[in-house]
Amino acid sequence: MNKIKSNNLTTLEEFKEKNYGKRGTKKRDELDAGYESFLVSEFGRNNKKK
Repeated sequence: MNKIKSNNLTTLEEFKEKNYGKRGTKKRDELDAGYESFLVSEFGRNNKKK
């Protein structure tokens, strides 16, 4: 896979740091915890369909 470097693209990590702070800050920890909860519920929901 070729990697293309572009100044107008932002990685997810860069976006989260800019908008929610670095890991370990309260706002960022809340975001990450909410994301993990979402993933767990989606995996559980998808497994029930099988």
